[in-house]
Amino acid sequence: MLGRGRASRCSVFSRVQPCKAVYRNLKFGLRHMQCSTIQSEAGASDNGCFVFCEVPNKTYIKLMGPDSPHFLNGLLTSKFLPSYVKKNLTTISVNEEDSHSTSDVNKIEEFNEKCCNWGIYNDVGYHGPYISRLGQYTSFLNSKGKIVTDLIVYPTPVFTESTITKYSKFNRHPAYLLEIDTILVSKVLKMFESHSLKNKIKYKLLPENNFKTWELMISLPNVPGNCLNPWINNLHFPFTVAKSPEVANNTMEQIVSNMFTFNIKNGDTYNVEALDSFYKNIKGIYLDRRFDLLMEENSSTPQILKIVTSNKITDISQFFNKKVFPFEFVTKKLDHQFFRDYKLLNGVLDSATDIKPESIWPLELNFDYYPNSVSIDKGCYLGQEIMHRLFSTGRLKKRLIPVKLEGYHYLENCGNKDYKDIVVKYNQDTDIEGQEQVYNPFQPSQPASFSQKRQKVAGSLLTFNKENGLALIRTELFDKIFDSSRKNDYEFLITLESESPEHQSKVVKLTPQTPYWLPIWKKENESQK
Repeated sequence: MLGRGRASRCSVFSRVQPCKAVYRNLKFGLRHMQCSTIQSEAGASDNGCFVFCEVPNKTYIKLMGPDSPHFLNGLLTSKFLPSYVKKNLTTISVNEEDSHSTSDVNKIEEFNEKCCNWGIYNDVGYHGPYISRLGQYTSFLNSKGKIVTDLIVYPTPVFTESTITKYSKFNRHPAYLLEIDTILVSKVLKMFESHSLKNKIKYKLLPENNFKTWELMISLPNVPGNCLNPWINNLHFPFTVAKSPEVANNTMEQIVSNMFTFNIKNGDTYNVEALDSFYKNIKGIYLDRRFDLLMEENSSTPQILKIVTSNKITDISQFFNKKVFPFEFVTKKLDHQFFRDYKLLNGVLDSATDIKPESIWPLELNFDYYPNSVSIDKGCYLGQEIMHRLFSTGRLKKRLIPVKLEGYHYLENCGNKDYKDIVVKYNQDTDIEGQEQVYNPFQPSQPASFSQKRQKVAGSLLTFNKENGLALIRTELFDKIFDSSRKNDYEFLITLESESPEHQSKVVKLTPQTPYWLPIWKKENESQK
């Protein structure tokens, strides 16, 4: 069942509240992380870990023009147009705080969204809506509400004016980079052609060789289990308090100049020319917010980022400023499969190439648990009617969860790319939903044997890599399969029929893994009963 309140989608927003001083001080705080929150007494010398890779098969479309936010708002599942309050609420004095209502403080300062390169509007944050220059994870839908592709929308450039160097990138209108899987770009361009006639926009497909896409994972050592994840206080909070484009721009520069300027500092002063050159080569930054609920529950969850650069950057790790952290770092360059496995392990889609286009609703992929990735109340957009109906009625029959596979090599050899049906078997004589008992009419008092039970499909396997996979499973089974006292009562199987009658069918066993959003789902489900 689906909850109806947006706050319930990201409980970290309702449970974790930054101090009011955050509004007045947007300085990046990583250098000031207290050792007690990131290091144990026994492991003070332990290292952090910086893992990175170059992401293949990504293509970029540049979108610009005064109607760009309106155009995106009518095509994508995220909300891109802000609501305003006609007050300067970005900087609040101590005396002013008490005079403003909470609802006013949570609103965006009014500005002309058509006449400046202002960034991206985010509808849900720690202190209500905010403006950001970080990328946003979202999706295109078809008229039936099914996902055509997921994508990341980056405001570009990363910031428009520097307070440290002479860097300035003046844009009269909003401008964005859209990161899309190369194989799906043609579909997106066709959608642009059919919806851009009355909009004052320009768009163009950018040469693939001009850009590099980097994915980073930054892990902190020995974080105590009873504390708030340090990334929330030191990275997420500063980004989510900006109520104006100016504050969003300054915050972004502070993040970039602190985290990614390792080899362009001269002692305590910046090498202005080198820093200015580095700014010009960064095209977009995205904090992967799909793990926010996991960060809330697990203080040691690493931060994942994506950075888009020009092809002049050949090794993004050279620019990572390890000195801003109070401990040493180990740097590793790994294959992109490492990041894909991490996402599969946590029930998160790596890209739209892992699913068949136009076959799944975004809510089935848990988009409602990702901050600002889907909006139900922003108004009309492609597929909105279906989305609103699913959300308001709560009738979502399946959700994506991580699974472990035994016998995955059978799937690797089968060659069929269709989704594989998953059948649930119950290892007791007691009946459950999804599996029917078949009784012998001549022996009505005796239940059917295990082999006589008819089985129903419990879901589908969408994608996998070796033992890690993602499956759509019927939500009516969640209360049973995630009950630790009954975990041995069920078996989830995929049967691969042999083409030759001489060979036996192959069976793959799946073990559902508890998704990190399950506690939130249970609360929502109970409230709907």
